[in-house]
Amino acid sequence: MAILLSIGVLPSYKGQGIGKELIKKFEEDAMNNGCIQIALTTDFEKNNKVLRIL
Repeated sequence: MAILLSIGVLPSYKGQGIGKELIKKFEEDAMNNGCIQIALTTDFEKNNKVLRIL
């Protein structure tokens, strides 16, 4: 199992898809290394944009 505990993008780079690309790369690397389960945690407080997606 691969677990991504934290990821962040500087405010000046937000909205450019950088976080999405980092997560995609993490997922690809995990799968290429034989992981069949991936877990991602997120901050619950002050993270409305991400929480709306969930």
